[in-house]
Amino acid sequence: MSKQSCKTRDLESQDSHDEITDIFPDAEPQEQFLLFRLPLETRWMIYELIFSEVEVPDGRYMKNISDKDFEDTSLESSTKINKSKKTVPYWLRPDCTTRMMIWTDFLHTCKQVYNEAGLFPVSVNKHKCYQIHGPSDDPGEYLERFTSRQLTRVRHLHIYTQQHTLDDSEIPLKKQLKMASVGLEHLTITIRNCSRGPPERVDPSAINEPLQINPYRPGMALRQHMMEDMEAMENGGNLLMPKSGWAAMFTQLHNLKTLTVEFEHHEGFEDELGRLAQWAQKWRFPLQEGHKDGAGEDS
Repeated sequence: MSKQSCKTRDLESQDSHDEITDIFPDAEPQEQFLLFRLPLETRWMIYELIFSEVEVPDGRYMKNISDKDFEDTSLESSTKINKSKKTVPYWLRPDCTTRMMIWTDFLHTCKQVYNEAGLFPVSVNKHKCYQIHGPSDDPGEYLERFTSRQLTRVRHLHIYTQQHTLDDSEIPLKKQLKMASVGLEHLTITIRNCSRGPPERVDPSAINEPLQINPYRPGMALRQHMMEDMEAMENGGNLLMPKSGWAAMFTQLHNLKTLTVEFEHHEGFEDELGRLAQWAQKWRFPLQEGHKDGAGEDS
């Protein structure tokens, strides 16, 4: 498995929303509780530590394989752990090798604690979703479990998707992102070359084709058009990003600060991924009117 460095854009954004809720407006003051003798900012730091996700005991997707095993091997299809060859799911990735959990017992302490910290489990953690191929639900099914109040506190979302989802005319990813559009500040999209069908029906010939991604032309990306646009920009040309297709799905993310796009493929595609990543550094997606990118340019 090869992964090319991502393309990241820093965007100006409004400050984070106030985390305090009013679920229990009748909550009594807790002057005797030592926690509430601390400044609010200090309490927030404590909440961030308490509600940060941790690994589920014995919750690894593959026994004896963790993030550190990705440092010296690609884990493309198999690896040697403890001198025994084990088949590794092709969707296994660094930062997603084990199930995670959040301890929420502290929220049951009192109503005042719930008012202050009730949304921290949502806001302080990165939410990871896979489309079709992976261990978790797709973004739509995952976000549907959240209340409307919780959706406004989703700050960081990482979506593992396939290139063909960007070709679809309806672009389901756009609808899914809209669910978390109010508070989303950091978005990471990992684009993989996978089959459209379920894992057991993966077509090997399909996943060995080069990535075909082109935000400048809505609809299915064609390699010929992609290479033409890539060469034009490499030669100093300036293409206009359309306000339709998947390139336009970021206009609904009003508070977006960083956008990271990762490209991923099998071994042997390193040079092509490198060129694609260099091209992606020049992409300028249409944003909400008045939103500025890291260079201070209006969208």
